Amino acid sequence: MPSLYPLYVDLSGREVLVVGGGAVAARKVRGLRDSGARITVVAPQACPAMEEAAREVGANVLRRPYSCADIRGKWLAIAATDDPDLNRAVADDAAGARVFCNVVDRPDLCSFQVPARLRRGLLQVAVSTGGASPALARRIHKQLEAAYGEAYAPLLDAMTELRRHFRDKYPDDRARRKQLLESFLDSPAPDLLVKDGDLEAFRSAVEQWRSR
Repeated sequence: MPSLYPLYVDLSGREVLVVGGGAVAARKVRGLRDSGARITVVAPQACPAMEEAAREVGANVLRRPYSCADIRGKWLAIAATDDPDLNRAVADDAAGARVFCNVVDRPDLCSFQVPARLRRGLLQVAVSTGGASPALARRIHKQLEAAYGEAYAPLLDAMTELRRHFRDKYPDDRARRKQLLESFLDSPAPDLLVKDGDLEAFRSAVEQWRSR
C-alpha cells in the first residue's frame, strides 16, 4: 500500500454519507460533530447509540437498506456495517462516483483513513499507522494527551490574536512579524500557562508582547 498523504479537510456544508446503524457507525457520526458537514445515515435499523449521535449532530437518518443512489451528490462516505459485502459495495460505488470513502477495518478498501486525533482548541495532532496498527496509534495518542494538555487551547488562541495584531501593526514587515512570534514562543510566557497553569499571568504577558 502506498504511503498516505496527510490532509485536513474542510467539510463545512458538504454532504457526508454514513452507512450503518450500529455502535461503530455512531462513533463515526460523533467524529464528524464539529466538522459542519451535512450528514446522512442510511441503515435499516439504528441502535440507541446511533439515535443519540444523530440527534447530537443533526444527522438525517434514513431507516432503509443502502442503495447505490445514496452515494450520488456526496462528498465523502463512510461504510461502517457488519456486512463485508455491503461495505465493499459502498466502497465500489464511491470509487465509481469519485467520492472519498472510508471502510471500517478495511484499509485496503479506503480512499482515506481517519487517524487517531488529539484536539486542543485550534490545535489538532493526528496519528496514523496506515492501518497497520490502530492499537499503536491509540497508544501514541495517549502519550500525546499527556504531553499536550488543555492549556494548549488558550495558548493557540493567544498566538492567533498576536499574529493578527502584529500583522496589523507591521503589515509590510513579514520578517519582523515572524521574529516576534517565534520570540514569544521562546519566552517564559507560554510556560506560565502550560507548566504553571496561571492564566492571568499569561494574559498579562500577552498584553506586554502586544506593545512590541
